[in-house]
Amino acid sequence: ENGLQGSRYYIIFNFNKDEERKNDNCSPDIEMMWDGETVTKTLNNELSVLIAKRLYLNFSHGGCLTFDSVVHCFTEYRKDNGSVFRAHPSYRKTNNEWLDWCLVQWDGIEKLIPAKILTFLDLSGCSLMMPKQ
Repeated sequence: ENGLQGSRYYIIFNFNKDEERKNDNCSPDIEMMWDGETVTKTLNNELSVLIAKRLYLNFSHGGCLTFDSVVHCFTEYRKDNGSVFRAHPSYRKTNNEWLDWCLVQWDGIEKLIPAKILTFLDLSGCSLMMPKQ
């Protein structure tokens, strides 16, 4: 198992395929579907738009996802040592977020940097497109 657990939801981004991939100022139609759970609060819309633009519009960091890719998201990640990290916008069906923090190591930076975890994305079932496609 890859460690992704907890509640599952799917993010589907709908773009005008011809015009909006060329336009960084587009606002995609974002659909979030929870798997068998009613959630009172979802990801912040501004964050969802930023995720959509990075995943579907930005070729500069190794390509982007094809428009028919559905992003699977999870609210927990469990490490082999038993540590659990949570990122839930509406924990236990309340209006309260549970957003853990972690330390990340970026390429080219020696220090560990604190980061708030906002969601866990599983892109393993998505198709990648390079600029020439």
